[in-house]
Amino acid sequence: MGKSGQIGGYEGEAGATMTSGEASFVIDHDQRILQWSAEAAAVLGVQEEMAIGQPCYEVVQGRDSRGRPVCQPNCLAVGQVRSGHVTGSCRLLLKGNGARSAFLCKLIALPERLGGSVGLLKSAGPANAPGHLASGSATDTVHDLAALGSLSAAISGEPTDVAFERTLDWLRQSTGAEVAELFLAEPEGGDVVLTSFRGPHSKAFFQITRFRTGEGFPGLVVATGTPIVSKLLAQDERYLRVAVKEKGFRTYVCMPVYRAGEVAGAMNVASKDGEIDVERAQHLLTWASILVGGVLERALLEVGSSITDLSLTGHANTREGLEDIARVVLRRMMALGGASTGSLSILNANHDGASLRVTEGSSDAPVCKAADPSACPALVEGHSVALEGPRYRWALPCQRAATKGELSHCVPLIAYGEHVGLVQMRYPDMRPSPATHHLALLGSVASRAAQAIKRARDSIEEREQMARYQTELVEKLGERRGVEQAHKDVADATKDADGQAHPFLDLRCLGAFRIYRQGSLITPDMIRRRASMTLLKILLIRAGRAIPRDEIAEIMWPETAPQLATNRLFVLVHTLRQLVEPEPRERGWAFVCGDGDYYRFNTEGACYVDFLEFRKHVFLGERLQAEGDIAGSISIYEKALALYRGDFLEDDPYAEWCWEERETLRERYLNVVVQLASLQLGQGKTQRAIDLYQMGLKTDPLREEMYRGLMHTLWLAGRRSEALRQYRLCEEVLERELGVAPGPEVLKVLQQIRNE
Repeated sequence: MGKSGQIGGYEGEAGATMTSGEASFVIDHDQRILQWSAEAAAVLGVQEEMAIGQPCYEVVQGRDSRGRPVCQPNCLAVGQVRSGHVTGSCRLLLKGNGARSAFLCKLIALPERLGGSVGLLKSAGPANAPGHLASGSATDTVHDLAALGSLSAAISGEPTDVAFERTLDWLRQSTGAEVAELFLAEPEGGDVVLTSFRGPHSKAFFQITRFRTGEGFPGLVVATGTPIVSKLLAQDERYLRVAVKEKGFRTYVCMPVYRAGEVAGAMNVASKDGEIDVERAQHLLTWASILVGGVLERALLEVGSSITDLSLTGHANTREGLEDIARVVLRRMMALGGASTGSLSILNANHDGASLRVTEGSSDAPVCKAADPSACPALVEGHSVALEGPRYRWALPCQRAATKGELSHCVPLIAYGEHVGLVQMRYPDMRPSPATHHLALLGSVASRAAQAIKRARDSIEEREQMARYQTELVEKLGERRGVEQAHKDVADATKDADGQAHPFLDLRCLGAFRIYRQGSLITPDMIRRRASMTLLKILLIRAGRAIPRDEIAEIMWPETAPQLATNRLFVLVHTLRQLVEPEPRERGWAFVCGDGDYYRFNTEGACYVDFLEFRKHVFLGERLQAEGDIAGSISIYEKALALYRGDFLEDDPYAEWCWEERETLRERYLNVVVQLASLQLGQGKTQRAIDLYQMGLKTDPLREEMYRGLMHTLWLAGRRSEALRQYRLCEEVLERELGVAPGPEVLKVLQQIRNE
């Protein structure tokens, strides 16, 4: 100490001065001091050479308000760190020259390979001073980042559940909040569900565990990507859990969680303390959300990587192979959720029942004996369902489920908007908490698995349907030509010029409309009524969904009396069936299906529809790109572009009924061009990127994004003059067609090229 008995810069009760600075030190596993800062020496009056190697409790000698030792072997702060917490803290009093001043001793665990902790002594004012610890200093930030680094190292090898919980515990401890939560979004724009929770009052917070996007704090954050802070929770109408407000919670900070550049969920802390440091809480939540996003990415890659390509093997084209795929998917989803019993049902292409079901675990029956798409809430609503609590609260179809009161999860398998199947799991032993704990991750895995299952199922059903057509044709032809010759005729008829089997119908809607039946083009002279082609196109736009006949009649004959329009429709349906349906017809219609007052075109039959295949390729390419499979996404995108021979039904340029679909497909095509050009450029294929941008400009010569990409790529290729010519062309076209100048992004690239 100095002459005045100083231990720092804070003036105590007896005129002593204690520091408002922050003293730091480093200790090892045995609490021996390894480093001792100048501030620590000033605060405690112990020089570095006297402190190094000594136990921290003998040097600091902190006490409580009754004079009892706080600093001792395995003190509260050390015990917290040793038990696995990233940080530990305790309050203590340091006495200097008769004055007692309160300090907070905070320990931050170092990564395991280093061991020990970083210590911080922070002034909290006199022992009887009101208020809270000061925060927001540079030292706070440094120590928060150090704690974050330790947390990152601690959770790097942990299971997903443990990593989430340790991160939430760190947030509670670091912010002083009582509760921390993690919500994750279900795939394909689904709901936001409570995935992990740490803190008291769980019953109040579990009042609502699922929010629609845009609903409640978590749903709003996911929808907008912007944080929400409320310091008057009781008056905030956006917060929907009334039970939490009734418990006296006042402050709530909710931040978005990102994965692969998109909002994947929301993380928040809640406190009854209205004076919580909201700004610091936002910083900590932002940093922690980065770790959670990484954990989420790792979990999805680990569980889903081998599922995506399951249906690409030859074995998948058999019923036995499809069953193997289903069993692998079920086992992996059960392992992820920790379920002990489960079943997976695959719906047939007609969606009128399950074509295959596998079970795992105990011999008990699955939750539901049948996955009925018209009744099952998980399939009807398109998201996972957790069945818990009193049975009378469940949806009516679920109340008949043969459960014994334990928690059950029902996860739909949806691919390209189609219901493919249902996974049902039960937890008679270890119940997840909250009940929605696994649903978001299970939904993401199910989304990938559904694609593999659909590919395998559709391939099998198409083969089986083709075999049935061949058998029926053989029977019909065999009556006249003999069975052996009939087999030969049918085999030849169902192969293309390369000797490969093809679908019975091949429908080309991108560009000029074309119909191929068993590989042969249907020419205009073969079409008895041209309006039947319009009917076919209208049905195809719905992609297998039913459309009321009144709606079809209104589209085709808006000025005609309803009865007359209906009669015309019956005639066209008959004409269309004669043109596209295979023989024989005794077993129902394969493609142009009628159900009461509805008609639909069965796109799941033995047919190929190019714009539907284009959609699937784009979706798969986007998924592979998001997962980091650059080579796979490039391959799929290239195949998608090859399918796009022109705008959708371009020989009907003025038809309003196909305009929306045409514009949607055109926009998706242009987006694929941009994405693929960027990916090809990243792979060093500059000329291919240039070709793609030029191809895109032929489709949309007003798209500035294309000009910008082409200018930049030409410049990277050393073709500066061509890049400048592209700018002049962009300028001329926009001025001539729209009367505007190029936007700032194009001008930015231009300036970059000129400054070279």
